[in-house]
Amino acid sequence: MQRVAFVRGFMVVNVTSALLALPGALFAQAPAQAPAPSVVPRNVDLNAATEFGYGIFQQKCLNCHGKPEFEKAPPPAALYQYTPERIYESLTTGPMASVIGNQLSDAERKAVAETITSQRIGAAGSSSQCPVEPPSQLAPCNFVVGQCNYAIDKCSSASFECLNGAWFQAPRVGGASYDCASFQAPNLPKDGDSCECLGQLDCTFNDCADRGQLHAICDNATWHVKESACAGPPCGPSSSCALGDICIVHVGFGPTFSCVPNECARLSKPVSCDCAGSACAKSEGCSIDSGALVCSCPTCI
Repeated sequence: MQRVAFVRGFMVVNVTSALLALPGALFAQAPAQAPAPSVVPRNVDLNAATEFGYGIFQQKCLNCHGKPEFEKAPPPAALYQYTPERIYESLTTGPMASVIGNQLSDAERKAVAETITSQRIGAAGSSSQCPVEPPSQLAPCNFVVGQCNYAIDKCSSASFECLNGAWFQAPRVGGASYDCASFQAPNLPKDGDSCECLGQLDCTFNDCADRGQLHAICDNATWHVKESACAGPPCGPSSSCALGDICIVHVGFGPTFSCVPNECARLSKPVSCDCAGSACAKSEGCSIDSGALVCSCPTCI
C-alpha cells in the first residue's frame, strides 16, 4: 500500500515515469526521458495495469482532468477513488465514450481504468446489484451500474447513487412527470376523476366547443374541476361579444362597437379583412387590431 501511495503522488509530477504494481504484477522504473507510447504494442497484456495505461491517461485525459477551467471533469485525486468498473463503464457506454472512449480499444479502456484506480476489474468485489433495502446516506458502496430506486409509497420513490465509494440520495420524486399540457380535449379531467400519482396540478383548459372553460386542480388523488362558459371577445370599454361573434369597431366621428357573426371562424380561418371585411361599409377601410375588425372612414372625421 505504501508503494501505491508513492506512485500516485509521483504521477502528478510525471505520470509516465511510474509503473503501478498490481497484485501479481512486477514494479519497474521507466526512464524519465522516455515519452509514453501513443500506440500500445500488440504483445502487451493490458489486463494488468501497466505504464501504457498511464501513457494513455496522460495523453488523453489530463488535458481536462485537473484543469480548473474544466469544472465538471473530476480531478485525478477523485478518479483514484473510483472503482475500475465505473471508469471503464464511463469510457465504454457512459459520458466519456463520445469524448475519448471511442478512440480507445477495449483493452486500452481497461488498462486506463485499472491503472488509475490501482485495482483490477472485478477484483474489488464490485457489485451490479442494488441493495435490497435503501442504503443510508454516505454508507460505503461498490455499486457500478447507475442509480438504485426504491419505492416510498405508490406515488413516490427515492434514488441512490454510488459516488466515490459512498451512497448519496437523490431528491425524492413525488408523482409522475405530468403537467397541464398532458391533457387535451376531449379527454380533459372531470370533477371527481382520479388523478392518483399525477402530482400537484393547477390547470386551466379552454374547451369552448364542448364544456367551456375548465379550472382543474389535482391534489395527487382527485381532480376538482369547475366549469364556466367561455367568454367571447371583448368589444368596447366594458362589454364583450357572444362566443362565435367578432367585434366590429367603426372609427369616424367617434368609435362605435358592435358584434357580428364571425365569418372567418365559419371558414376555419383566422380573423382577417379577407373573410370578415364585408362587415365594413364600402366607404370604410378595413384593418385588424387585437382580433377586432376595425372599419375606418377617412372622410367621416
